[in-house]
Amino acid sequence: MSDSPVVDWEAIVHKNVRSKDRADVGNVDAIETDAIVLITEGAHGEYRIPKSEVEGFDGARCS
Repeated sequence: MSDSPVVDWEAIVHKNVRSKDRADVGNVDAIETDAIVLITEGAHGEYRIPKSEVEGFDGARCS
C-alpha cells in the first residue's frame, strides 16, 4: 500500500475512529494485515474495517 493514508498503522491502536459523517464510532483495538479491528463504545461490538476504507489519521483520530 504505497498510497496509504496512514504511515504507521500501529500508531492508530487505541485511537478514536470517526465515520464519514464525522460521528464517533469507537476505537482501534488491533491491526491485521489488511484490516483494522474496531471496537464500538456503546454496543461493545467488534468490526473489521478494510485498511483501504481508512481515509486518514490526524494523530488523534482515524477517519
